[in-house]
Amino acid sequence: MAIQLDRAFGVRFTLSILFCFFGVGSWVAINGLWSEIPIIVPQTPECWTLLSYLSVIIQLANIGPIAFTVSNSLWQKKSLEIYVIPVILVVGTVACILLTQFWQYTTVIAGDLHSTSLFILTFFLALVDCTSSVTFFPFLANFPSYYITPFFIGEGLSGFIPSIIALIQGTTTDETCWSPPLNITTWNLSETSALSSSAAQTSGEPLFEVHIFFYVLFAMMSLSLLSYVLLNVLPMSKAEQMKAGKLSGLQSVLPTSPPPEIEDPKVSSFQTSSSSSGSSGSEQAPMISLSNSPVDLQALQIAMFHPTLATKKFVMVMLLLTTMCAFSNGIIPSIQTYMAIPYGNIAFHLVVNLGNITNPLACFASFWITTKKVWVIVVLSCVGIGLSVFLFTIATLASPPLAGSTAGVVMIVGSAVCSVAVVSYTKVLIGSMCRDSGRRALLWCGVFTQLGSFCGALTVFVLINFTTLF
Repeated sequence: MAIQLDRAFGVRFTLSILFCFFGVGSWVAINGLWSEIPIIVPQTPECWTLLSYLSVIIQLANIGPIAFTVSNSLWQKKSLEIYVIPVILVVGTVACILLTQFWQYTTVIAGDLHSTSLFILTFFLALVDCTSSVTFFPFLANFPSYYITPFFIGEGLSGFIPSIIALIQGTTTDETCWSPPLNITTWNLSETSALSSSAAQTSGEPLFEVHIFFYVLFAMMSLSLLSYVLLNVLPMSKAEQMKAGKLSGLQSVLPTSPPPEIEDPKVSSFQTSSSSSGSSGSEQAPMISLSNSPVDLQALQIAMFHPTLATKKFVMVMLLLTTMCAFSNGIIPSIQTYMAIPYGNIAFHLVVNLGNITNPLACFASFWITTKKVWVIVVLSCVGIGLSVFLFTIATLASPPLAGSTAGVVMIVGSAVCSVAVVSYTKVLIGSMCRDSGRRALLWCGVFTQLGSFCGALTVFVLINFTTLF
């Protein structure tokens, strides 16, 4: 018995590590690129307008999840993520290695020099990361729900690790920006040039060059790809997938109002239950005997999805998830300078770096502190959204409260860290509940995650560039 327990622990631990590495590949490319922005910006002809270009390019990459969602609706009986995931991981890996050599190359378009190579490769990196939100979740449905947490930890590390490496590398906050003189007035798409990195540095020298940082991103993407391959070919992984399939089949054959003798506490709290005392004249749903009837897993899983997605609780939780992602993935990252710089550079760096550290720690905490009660998720979601609204309000004020004081630093850093902690933890809880509700619930979880991120980023882009709010 002890040997079997040790073996089960070893399998679960090994696959948890692989899921963590797999999760790192979800957003490490864009997070890593953003961590390197302070060094990249002075070396590009766009100078400080580079971020506005990249923001638009990243949002255009949402064509990836849109195309996948439409395709998944057209071919519902096929698990398209099995084919899409390896493709996007290979694309991300190749894009990272190409960045190491070509990120500085530019072309002249309409008389202006642009970082065309960086823009194109950024689009492919964003395409990978955005599409991962709607493909990785359905893949997780093939495994038991306890692998959700290590995946979210890996996703959190996708921002944490590049941030730590960038801090070790050294960054600059000097707003002086070098821009090469241009005397070109003709349209020329073929003319290219590489900017000298030595001339681009405005203050200090980083510990290592930008291309070395991109090599690190390439290594992390390669590790994520390798982990995905192992999760599909290892015998222990296939055994876990069979276990998840049997559990899904067992949950789906349970009647709408389970009798006491076969009630399963693991059945999703999203599932609706018809009370036997609700209507005396109504007919009860036919009971299915677990002992005498064979189980068609695929048919039963499909039957399980639709009642779950139709519940009001599920819709409410998805709306809260969309709002949280709009703030956490779109709005707050774009306004961190506006909300933190009035309190000093130290406050700004603490907000960025402690936030990246808090994300995986909050996910890791769900190993020990977890719940599937919808009202708890609603309360946590409201707290997270409330903190985000507070930070957004601070960013819009011309004279933020307590600016220039130690109390102000504590306030803004504490609020930002608490916001990241609550939102990250709540998203793990929602992901676990969707896992118990089936593959399609996880798909919609990814869709609403990316929808919220897209709407938040697009909204704040318009507010920053086309209004006087900031």
